[in-house]
Amino acid sequence: MDMASSTSSTSSTSSLWSNNRMSGLMSGLDTESLVKSMAANTKNRLNTKKQKLQTLQWKQEAYRSSISKISDFQKKFLDWGSDTSIKANSVMNKYKAESTNDKLAVSANSSATPATYYISASTAASAAQVKSAGSISTDRINLDFSKNVDGKEYTVQMTYNGTTRDVTFKGSTDADTAKANFLEAANNTFKDIKTDAQGFEFKDGTSTLVFNNANDGIRHTFSIKYNSEAVGLSNTVGSTMGTTTKLSDAAFNTALNGDKFEFSINGEKFTFEKSNTIGDVINAINKADIGVKASFSTMTQSFKLESTETGTAGKLNIEQTNGNLLNSLFNSSDDFTKKDAYGKNGTITISTDGENYTTYTSASNEYSFDGTTFNIAKLGNFDSSVDGVDEITVTTEKDTSSIKDTVIKFIDAYNQLLDDVYGEIQTSRPKKNGSYYDPLTDEQEEEMKSDEIEKWNNEAKKGLLYQDNYLTTFVSSIRGAMSSAKVDGFTLYDLGISLATDWKSNGKLVVDEDKLENAINTYGDKVTSFFVDSDKGLAATLNNEIDRAISTRDKKVGYLSGIAGIENTTTEKDNALYSQINNMQTLINNLQTRYENEMERYWKQFTTLETYMSNMQSQSSIFGSDS
Repeated sequence: MDMASSTSSTSSTSSLWSNNRMSGLMSGLDTESLVKSMAANTKNRLNTKKQKLQTLQWKQEAYRSSISKISDFQKKFLDWGSDTSIKANSVMNKYKAESTNDKLAVSANSSATPATYYISASTAASAAQVKSAGSISTDRINLDFSKNVDGKEYTVQMTYNGTTRDVTFKGSTDADTAKANFLEAANNTFKDIKTDAQGFEFKDGTSTLVFNNANDGIRHTFSIKYNSEAVGLSNTVGSTMGTTTKLSDAAFNTALNGDKFEFSINGEKFTFEKSNTIGDVINAINKADIGVKASFSTMTQSFKLESTETGTAGKLNIEQTNGNLLNSLFNSSDDFTKKDAYGKNGTITISTDGENYTTYTSASNEYSFDGTTFNIAKLGNFDSSVDGVDEITVTTEKDTSSIKDTVIKFIDAYNQLLDDVYGEIQTSRPKKNGSYYDPLTDEQEEEMKSDEIEKWNNEAKKGLLYQDNYLTTFVSSIRGAMSSAKVDGFTLYDLGISLATDWKSNGKLVVDEDKLENAINTYGDKVTSFFVDSDKGLAATLNNEIDRAISTRDKKVGYLSGIAGIENTTTEKDNALYSQINNMQTLINNLQTRYENEMERYWKQFTTLETYMSNMQSQSSIFGSDS
């Protein structure tokens, strides 16, 4: 036996195998084509089912797209909470109030009645309040003279009460002397404009520069800028306190005495130490449930306590039991052992005929009469008896413009909905070369570019709901609801709303705006009832028909939601198309298994044939070499 020939034969045999399958090299057959051909019937059935599955999925998407548009329309115009709802009395019976004085805020609700009001006087309700007498801080700046010990002369730019001047001082061999030189120079520089004030001084032996105002009631602000970075003063231009300022560091005009401070507000006790900040004081008061708000303005350097309620119900009962923190916070020498403050009620003097006036009292600044509300917070204290002050007139009337706009928006949206749904019903399936655009098979997609696939699929999705019975039923039902609505003899036609004369309009409506406006002005309440009546009103009638189509409530599932389902509802997986899709997927899975088994069986048969022929060839080769 020729060993070389044997080896070559074995190698050749091995090369014929691929994934346990042998090609048709020995037999000369196109094995792969034959296998595919023999299983072609099952493959075609499989492709057909896949195309039907894709069509069902696209059809469901098309239904859901229409349902979504219907639902959006319902939410916007037929939902109680929508500000464009024709179902809501507050929208379709809207009133407006207008004031001749823009400081008097007025409004009217749906229960208002047409009227004219005359306001001759008012006093604003106030909260109980205790506030500081002007600024509570002394102006101060922290200065550092540790670098001014070389004996050189330094100049800084200083602004005092709006006047800016150069302050020149001489450094020294020690910081204390440099500090003293600066203080003398500053006071001399502004000596002519300090009036009765005591001037600049350093606080408590520190390098904190303050200004003593000698209780003259004037806030003496000052700041410092440098002419050279070489000057060793701290880089600061402000002297105000903030909420992060510790009580120990606060430059109060009324000096703080003591280490521990106690006081009560409305019976609530508060305790603080010098290590606490101004913010700590404010936060503690505001967090306490005592009907009081504390605040501190960094701009004006002022502190304030105010009751959260206006009127006589607002109160501040203050008692200081240890230290003088309240005196410092309020910049006051008052005795805070017992201090009470109360809010005041407000009043409004009003008439509906301009002759008979009545004065009403309220703890708030808001008054309501027959659905019209008056807020005098900005108006404050007003008196028309003062020479040159006009009486205020307020007119309340039906807001015709707003109601008309809502109706027009509703009709426009209704017409758009008809267009959208009719677009699905009237669009037929497109064809190419006499055949419909069916979903592509896997084999077809392999031969196409991505943009070609996209264009094909866009065409294939068209017309899937052509002449659809469910959508046709929906259109007929809402058109019927619109045309049949009638309350107190009123119909859409009486409001100037009628069918478009163009037969191609598919039942769209047109609005005569002048007739609509006149109807609202003339028959206001009846027009409102036509829309909002809970039994026969247009909104109720139309909403019932939409519910019949897309409701997802148990035992009342709409015919559209029942056929296609709505995402994130109980119908999402409980609908006819979902069942068909599931059934089709099961058929596809079974056919896929069958196809794979057929392919495997045919490959095994051909592989057996090829193996047999290969062995025969090998044996023939061996016998040939022996001879």
